[in-house]
Amino acid sequence: MNKDSLDMTTADRELVLQAILTHLEQPAPIVISHGTDTMIETGLCLQPRLPNLPVPVILAGAMTPLGFEGTDGLQNLTESLLAARFSRPVFTL
Repeated sequence: MNKDSLDMTTADRELVLQAILTHLEQPAPIVISHGTDTMIETGLCLQPRLPNLPVPVILAGAMTPLGFEGTDGLQNLTESLLAARFSRPVFTL
């Protein structure tokens, strides 16, 4: 979905939830790029419906959107991907 977070609806958040549930069938960390204006609402919608997650679900946002000069979006997304990568053991013995 590519939508301004201010335009997100309850139905859109349901689509996000269903996408997460689908991806949990093959557990791997999940990173979602999300506008900061309504990120909290999405998180509050997802949290009670995703108890005991086997992997992290990370919502990544920015104070200034990607495409604008001086944005923190790329750095925040990069750090989210790094956090997801190191959220589970890299090596098993």
